[in-house]
Amino acid sequence: MRPFWLILCLFPLLVCAQMHNTERQFSYQKELKVNLLYVGAGILQVHYEKHLNPNQSTVIWGSLIDFGFQGNLMGFEVGAGQRAYFNGTKPNTYFVEPNVSYLYIEDRYVYSHYNTVGIGILLGKKWALGNRLGLELYTGPTINFGFVKEGTLPNKKIDTWAGPLNGIFGRFGLTLNYRFN
Repeated sequence: MRPFWLILCLFPLLVCAQMHNTERQFSYQKELKVNLLYVGAGILQVHYEKHLNPNQSTVIWGSLIDFGFQGNLMGFEVGAGQRAYFNGTKPNTYFVEPNVSYLYIEDRYVYSHYNTVGIGILLGKKWALGNRLGLELYTGPTINFGFVKEGTLPNKKIDTWAGPLNGIFGRFGLTLNYRFN
């Protein structure tokens, strides 16, 4: 009878230790993410996040862009950010992420190259859908500085600075996350 009472008394301690252990393991995992909102627009954007400690992580992303349906535009984007979590890296938490990015788009019709450098900040929330899967929703402003290399067609005149690529733009996403060690 005594072993039963001993196990019954130690069971809450064992459960608390397991909860603390899973929270610690979660904070040091890596994540791969795919932005579901951009796929319909012709952009494949993949993120990689590595948790550095329980309150912050580093995020890098890359995008392949194909706007063939809107004038033969193709290109890529790369970026990086440093994410800070408000409640640590628990499965359901809010975060803020300052970031920088570089965007290159080529117009195959007029042989022009569009280049932008962006600086921005994101606010978002992360949810756990299970042990390995998660969902993330974020939005925020980005300030872009861009320029265009002029094309080779004689009837197309392009300014040196691209007005449409300069300015403040919104960045948003809904990502499906996969966590791993």
